[in-house]
Amino acid sequence: MHQNKHVELAIYAIFISGLILWDVLGSPWGLARWILPLHIVLSLLLMPLLILPFFIRHRSVFKFSKKPIKRYTGRTLEIVFYTLGLSGFYLFLMGNPGNWMGLTVYWIHLILSFPLIGIMIWHIGKRSLLRLGWIQPIRVPINEKPLAYGRS
Repeated sequence: MHQNKHVELAIYAIFISGLILWDVLGSPWGLARWILPLHIVLSLLLMPLLILPFFIRHRSVFKFSKKPIKRYTGRTLEIVFYTLGLSGFYLFLMGNPGNWMGLTVYWIHLILSFPLIGIMIWHIGKRSLLRLGWIQPIRVPINEKPLAYGRS
């Protein structure tokens, strides 16, 4: 398995373990009390050991890519990952005591995880472990000049 697949698998593992903790799903406390430490350990181990080094090495690829959509989604993924990492670290240190700061960081952490998965699958396209054939990268004309009227 190529290293990109390991990173993708690590991200899915962290996402699924965090998703199980979401209150809306109503996971029983007996399950949540085991999943929360698993989510924390997965995040604390995989983020600095596997995901962050990949992003640092991969930065030059999306920074200088000739495909504008790869540059855009790559940069978006980077910003979302750093925000998720910082909010997760805050929640690890301070928790969510129910005050406005804890709730704000919790919701930022939760809400950003959903677009992260979608953007990541779109960004890697056909190389994804999920191999979702119906998700195809869309060509978005970024930085292209519009055609003048009457010309084609």
